[in-house]
Amino acid sequence: MRNSTIKRKACKNENCSKYPRLGMAGFCSKNCMPEEMQGLEKYNKRSVMNRTASNLANLSRKAHSYQRERNKPNNELKSALLKKADDLFSKFIKKRDADERGNIKCPCCDLTYNLKDKTPSGDYIVQALHFVSRGVYSLRYKEAQVKAGCCYCNKDMFDFPLGIAYKKFRDKLYLELGVGEVWMMEAEKRNINKLSHNDLEDIIKKYSITKK
Repeated sequence: MRNSTIKRKACKNENCSKYPRLGMAGFCSKNCMPEEMQGLEKYNKRSVMNRTASNLANLSRKAHSYQRERNKPNNELKSALLKKADDLFSKFIKKRDADERGNIKCPCCDLTYNLKDKTPSGDYIVQALHFVSRGVYSLRYKEAQVKAGCCYCNKDMFDFPLGIAYKKFRDKLYLELGVGEVWMMEAEKRNINKLSHNDLEDIIKKYSITKK
């Protein structure tokens, strides 16, 4: 530290001007210790190294734990914003793709479902299907690559990323957007990207006021 007035303590041996080492009880080496301490196992080189490594590991764990706790409120807020943005965007996609009767045609299986249709377990069948996974945040809210489809094909694309449902979806986008555009979206999978709080708030604002 520059211009610091803090002075480091010297070795406990009055005849030594060196600085103490970690794990050596305030002494710089065993040679500076009283004879009764020099023979103790815990001051052997290997024991000192093991204790030092253990202490550093504990400090590292504490630092990570502190950072997690410090970021917790921020992460919780972002999760809440992400969920709200997803819900609004999904509703927009389903309304956009439905006809006046609330029917949609799945881009993967070509079957028709109504927005009110439910599975035997009570979940809605119609979902927003992302051609490129939602985990690619730069495309998560790109309208052109998201279609209203059925939960069955959505699960199939999740379980089999390059399976039949995915390929049928891709073929439809080839016709709508062109091969080059689809290739660019697929290449985006390799990029690391994130959404800030401001990004999510803008998305929430956009889809809160968007009408079909």
